[in-house]
Amino acid sequence: MQFLSAINLDASFSAWLGGIFAKIFGDNAWLATILISMIPMIELKGGILFGRNVDFWGRNALTAGQAYACGLAGGLIVTIILALLLKPVFDWLKKTKLFRRFALRFEKSVLRKADKAVKGGASEDVKKNSEQEQKEEETSGNEKRVFWQMLGVFCFVAVPLPLTGVWMGTAIGVFIGLKFWQTLIAAFCGNAVAGIIIVLVSEIFFDYLNIVFFILLGIVAVLIVVGIVKMVIDSRREKREGVKEEKNSDEKTTD
Repeated sequence: MQFLSAINLDASFSAWLGGIFAKIFGDNAWLATILISMIPMIELKGGILFGRNVDFWGRNALTAGQAYACGLAGGLIVTIILALLLKPVFDWLKKTKLFRRFALRFEKSVLRKADKAVKGGASEDVKKNSEQEQKEEETSGNEKRVFWQMLGVFCFVAVPLPLTGVWMGTAIGVFIGLKFWQTLIAAFCGNAVAGIIIVLVSEIFFDYLNIVFFILLGIVAVLIVVGIVKMVIDSRREKREGVKEEKNSDEKTTD
C-alpha cells in the first residue's frame, strides 16, 4: 500500500511539474530537453529522461531518437562554448584578486581528475609546458600522446554519471592542452556513447522515467552539497596553513 501511494504521489507531482513545463515551453519538449541537457551534472543523462517523460509532456513527449538528438545538441553547445572560452576566462580570473583562489582550486581539481582519467595526459610536463607544446610541430610521439589524451577524455565522458559529463570532460581536455577540435571530438563522441546507454536505460524503465529522473536530481543535489562542504573545509584549512606559514616566517625573521 505504501508503495502504491508513493507512486500515486509521484504521478501527481509529475503532472504538476508537467503543467509548469507546458506554461513555460508550450509543446516544445525538444527545446526544454536541449536546455536541460546544458545544465551541469544533469546534462544529456537527465535531458533524455526528461524529454521522454510522458508524465511531464503527455502526447508531446519525445521519442528515443528525438530525445537523444536534443541531448546531443545541448551537450555540443556546451562543449563548443567551454572549449573556446574556458581557458581565456580562467586565465583572466587568475589575474584577479577576488577570483584567483577559486580559479586555481578549480584548475587543480580538474587536473587531479585528468590524472585519473587520462593516463600520461596530465603529467607534470603537460601541466607546465602545454602552451609551448601547442606551438611546436607535433612529432610522432606527441601525436601518440594526444591520441591517448583524447581517448581518456572520450572514456571519461562516455560513463553516464553526474560528474563525468561534457562539462568536466571538456574542462579536462582544455586544461591538459588539447586543441579545440580534439576536445570537441573526444567530448562529443563520449557523450554520444553515454546517450546510447541512457536511451537503453530509459527503454528498460520507461514506465518509471519520472522516478529515475528524480533519483538523478537527488544524486545531483547531494553531490552539490558535498562539494560545497568540501570547498568550505578546504578553504578553512588553507587559511590555517597560511596563518601557520606567516607565524613560522615571523619566527625565522626574529631569530
